[in-house]
Amino acid sequence: MGKKIFISSTYLDLVEYRQGVWKLLNQYNVKILGMESFGARKSNVLETCVNEVKRSDIFLCIIGMKYGSIEESSTKSYTQLEYEKALECNLDILVYMIDENKGCVYPKNVDIGEKGESLRKFKEEIIRHHTPGYYKSVKDFLCSLKLDLDLKLIPLRKGFTRPKELVCKTTYFKVNGEDWIAFVGYFYDLPYEILTTPVDIRHIGRLPKIGTLEPSTIGDKEILCFSFTDHYGYKNIIGGIDYEQKGITKRFDKIISKLLVNDTPIDVIIDVIKEMDIIDLDTPNDWKFGVVKAIKKRVQNNTMVDN
Repeated sequence: MGKKIFISSTYLDLVEYRQGVWKLLNQYNVKILGMESFGARKSNVLETCVNEVKRSDIFLCIIGMKYGSIEESSTKSYTQLEYEKALECNLDILVYMIDENKGCVYPKNVDIGEKGESLRKFKEEIIRHHTPGYYKSVKDFLCSLKLDLDLKLIPLRKGFTRPKELVCKTTYFKVNGEDWIAFVGYFYDLPYEILTTPVDIRHIGRLPKIGTLEPSTIGDKEILCFSFTDHYGYKNIIGGIDYEQKGITKRFDKIISKLLVNDTPIDVIIDVIKEMDIIDLDTPNDWKFGVVKAIKKRVQNNTMVDN
């Protein structure tokens, strides 16, 4: 059996979501842990929840508009206590929150007053530690979750290590009128990884079409840099390009990169990109068009050729 995944959420308002998660997780080689499987035990509810969290590898937390049942001694919800235990145990944590502006929710499933305030503070705590995914509906949530699970649970090609440096090609495109750039790293003339980010052309100018992706460090943090040689023969380095990424597209970049690493056919990757539901971009098709444009090129003798 593979990794253990604990499902944490309130229940009655998110029962359809939990049912969808169980059905989806059954497609993977994982052990599912959640209140549905607890059964009768000697331990109290909090002890059972905490013990199951401690057994887990991945903590999946779904946040709606209800704070949930309160554990008396701590005055916190069980969901919050489960999350704090997962944080303490340094688990791999996936958090999904309802989009409060566009999400589908019944008024009866919205906490107000003291519980509403506790929920607000809980969400703030989560955002301090993680970049949550946002959902509008069950379908939207399950689509995002599947992409993230594929990223975490589908193994990379065995026996392969990322080269320290990759030839990189830049592609400019616009998303809702804003300038973006795609950095695509190549290995053996084929696209290997992608990173997309907004860019201020007025500040840094237009970068050359060809350069190198290479890691560097600032203190104890590893960053990714784009380097190139200018027409005077000097090496220029644009540091921390991965720091500029918007969280809303960073995980999609990672998914596409994993597919590229595993030699997935470009046509299949393009189909996956078309199905991505990027709710936090006003014009997601602009981003999809730019990404497809970027990965449909390959390198031959340091020149670009359309696939």
